[in-house]
Amino acid sequence: METQPPVSPTLFHIRLASSLMLLLSACGAMLWHSVLSVLERGRPNMMVMFAFEFAILLITSLGITGRYVLNVVEKFILKREAARRREARAVEREVTRNRRSEQRAENQRRRDLGEIVEDEAEPEEDDDEDDDEIDVGGWEEKGTWVFYLELTTGSCHSP
Repeated sequence: METQPPVSPTLFHIRLASSLMLLLSACGAMLWHSVLSVLERGRPNMMVMFAFEFAILLITSLGITGRYVLNVVEKFILKREAARRREARAVEREVTRNRRSEQRAENQRRRDLGEIVEDEAEPEEDDDEDDDEIDVGGWEEKGTWVFYLELTTGSCHSP
């Protein structure tokens, strides 16, 4: 999930989300059953140990789900930032084109009036630049969120 981009992102997210929901519901149901079994008998037995094990599994599953949610949020933030930068780059290119055309028109007007105007060498446009290669860095706060998530799950494991 964090190291390699999946081949089919939609199928990957469907499989991962459904397996996480299944894991959470199974752990929750088994924890609920273990606790009810201990409460019905009124005395501790092996189900107490199972209850603690299922509680640890549930906490671990919640931590994994939290990391998955943070990764999905990061992808969303990075896509939004890339779109914003693409739009800003397009506006910047349009402004540059307008300035160049205004400069050409001004030079032509001055030539028509008989003035001697030196043509400035126009820089080549970078139209061949790929918009998909916009570097947006990363989500700076993700590390903080992951730290707090790990801190919370760690403190729940060993109270």
